Amino acid sequence: MMIALGLGTLVLGAGALFFFTSASPDVAQRAATDDPQQNNTSAQQRATQNTDTRIAQGEPATAGSGVYAPYAPERVGQTARTILSFSAPWCTSCQAFEEDITQHAAEIPAGVTILKVDYDARDDLKKRYGVRSQNTFVEVDKDGNVVKSVVGVRNLATLVRVFEL
Repeated sequence: MMIALGLGTLVLGAGALFFFTSASPDVAQRAATDDPQQNNTSAQQRATQNTDTRIAQGEPATAGSGVYAPYAPERVGQTARTILSFSAPWCTSCQAFEEDITQHAAEIPAGVTILKVDYDARDDLKKRYGVRSQNTFVEVDKDGNVVKSVVGVRNLATLVRVFEL
């Protein structure tokens, strides 16, 4: 059921109540679908797109209490644990990790910051941390010293397990 209001559209569908500030009928109609799986998938896709957009614009994707953001020196040591993710846009395993972490950003553990480092542009960091290939993850302490380094992690769940986060 859809009710158009002056400020937006109120939708009751799939056992939930939605309010859209946009009076766009197609958005309201999609929300009113009787298929809750379709609603969940759409919500996940929108969340992933929002996270992708925020990261591309240089903003952190705050999830739960953990953070995934582009590398910035001032972000190192802001939380209890900092992991540098060296990735390249041409690297398929890096792309797989990027897709997974943006889809599961809410699962980044509290007190953890994962910083995406451009493998092709940051030779200084590669040299400092002994990084020789893309898709390398380096945990650093608050002073930027290496705690642990791992190559080839493909998803957030593995990263959490390997680094015991």
